[in-house]
Amino acid sequence: MKVFKRILLGVGIAFGVIILAMVGMVITIGSANASKGNHEEVLKSNEASPKKALVIYQPSISPITGDVAHRIAAGLNDNGFEVTLNNPGDHLASDLSGYDVVVFGSPVYAGKVSGALTGCMAKASGLSACKLTLFS
Repeated sequence: MKVFKRILLGVGIAFGVIILAMVGMVITIGSANASKGNHEEVLKSNEASPKKALVIYQPSISPITGDVAHRIAAGLNDNGFEVTLNNPGDHLASDLSGYDVVVFGSPVYAGKVSGALTGCMAKASGLSACKLTLFS
């Protein structure tokens, strides 16, 4: 009888750990997909008539996605672009035809990019004349 109780206790603990891990993953994915609001940053160019770039990125739990977005923006800025960085959301215009370069970035959780970013991408128009890239 003691062995049976130990087995049941072990199974119960394992089941509890699995449930906690699943809840943690759901919270993490939910947070990753939530809109982070308007956090516009503009890197001005020294050029008289600079080309324009837009970097739209969904922040991740760690600073990595934001770091990559800022490095891409700095590289574009160093090459004469005026760069606007922001998070995806309803605060952004859907017509992106005023930009020469548009960059979308997102962390990947459970094999998927952020729902906030894919929603923003689906609403975007005017991309036929720009150079477009995605990072994750």
